[in-house]
Amino acid sequence: MADIATTAGSVLTLEHIPLTRIRSGRNVRRQIGDVTALTELIRQSGLVQPIRLAPIDGTDEYELVFGTRRLAAAAAAGLDVVPALVGPPPERPTVTQIHENSGRAPLTAIEEAQALQEELDLGTDHDVLARSVGYRPEQMSDRVALLRLPNEVRGQLEDGGLSLADGLVLTRLVGAPEYLERALRQVNGWTTVAQAVDRQLREKEHDDKVKAAHASLEARGVPIVEAPHGFLSPDSTARPLGADEGEVPIKARAHGKEPCHAAFVRHHDAAIVYVCTDPAKHGVATSVDTPRAAASAEELADAARDKRSETIKRNRTLRAEHAQRRQDVRTALDAGVAPATAAEYILRTVVAAVDHRAAETACELLGVKPDGKRHSVDRFAKALCALASDGSDALHRIALAITLAQAEANVCWGPTPDYGPRSPHEERVAEYFAFAAAQGHALSASERKVAIQYGAMEPSSQPTGGRRRSRRSTAADPATGRPGCDPTATDESAETAA
Repeated sequence: MADIATTAGSVLTLEHIPLTRIRSGRNVRRQIGDVTALTELIRQSGLVQPIRLAPIDGTDEYELVFGTRRLAAAAAAGLDVVPALVGPPPERPTVTQIHENSGRAPLTAIEEAQALQEELDLGTDHDVLARSVGYRPEQMSDRVALLRLPNEVRGQLEDGGLSLADGLVLTRLVGAPEYLERALRQVNGWTTVAQAVDRQLREKEHDDKVKAAHASLEARGVPIVEAPHGFLSPDSTARPLGADEGEVPIKARAHGKEPCHAAFVRHHDAAIVYVCTDPAKHGVATSVDTPRAAASAEELADAARDKRSETIKRNRTLRAEHAQRRQDVRTALDAGVAPATAAEYILRTVVAAVDHRAAETACELLGVKPDGKRHSVDRFAKALCALASDGSDALHRIALAITLAQAEANVCWGPTPDYGPRSPHEERVAEYFAFAAAQGHALSASERKVAIQYGAMEPSSQPTGGRRRSRRSTAADPATGRPGCDPTATDESAETAA
């Protein structure tokens, strides 16, 4: 028995207590949950962290203060006696239990993976280590594979920007860095990590089949011609081998001895298609506009090989340019871009990317009359771009008008104050209402409610004075100038009549 000093002047003793003398006490943890992994750990290494007990007056039994899951796992592991810190019950046991549970910071996924890898490096058997930490062998392999992810992804796992589930999904592409990078680029508000990884796995599987088909043809010495996108064109000298119309009616094995024998790998399913590059030799006519000599299989194969080489070279150049651009832009951001230069670029991008309806409304707000044909969809955007050439002040006015037009379009879809969870759509509407109020717009009761509910205004803010408009009023809206475009105004016709 050992004395262990603790806080509040009390002393706890470390004792080994039979499970039969331990009684469950009041505990903040309502559900024990799955203790299978913990049970296996205790079965392998024993109960390392003692539970906390308090003596029950007048008996030789003890009340459990905290350690509910450990006690349950120890019982499941077959232990008869467990180590326990025994002492007077805490004055506020519930608070103690909350602190004891919430004070634990679990290992991050990367920290755990590094620890597992260190054990493996020391020579620990993979399956034995997996069982000792409560994982199946394949689960532990997935955890360790997190270390093979790019540093950027590992950083997101460390700081919580990426969930463990998404990290484990990404490990399916750790052996294919190019496809992993594509998957990360595809993740956005509409594509999840799992969807992007599945898509890239399918593409990798298809590309592997194409490479395997090319390798098979090259190993057998079959010339490879460029695969057509769709059917072979009518004026092509090459014809597939087969029994259908326009095909050369010879088996591939028999035709393989001919100098005109060749093949290509079909794009959509990576299937090998054998062709004859001189079908006229076998009595099959080709539809050509001008007579010409049929190219040999070797010539077609050389042309296809040259084109593939050009494509590979071009793609490498494009990837290098892409990487250099990203590096240069990152360097510029780190060094700092002049505010005026950044603002002008942002504003011009906003103006150039405006949609037709927002451009039309922005022109109305600015009093700009576009030129060009009445039904031209881009005449409003062209008018805004022409006005933007007047300088930075004009750019600011145009960008603000476009932003207000887009915000009003959101309002006209109808804000729903009782919609439920916060959403970007409702927040933008609320911010628009608060901005309009700051510019002198008299908020209606429903507009004010939306602005307050979604955090754009404080409840204590005083509403801007002014007469509230009726829903039936034909007064022009302050942002668009259009009559009756106020979906949130309240109907006060009865009060007006009174």
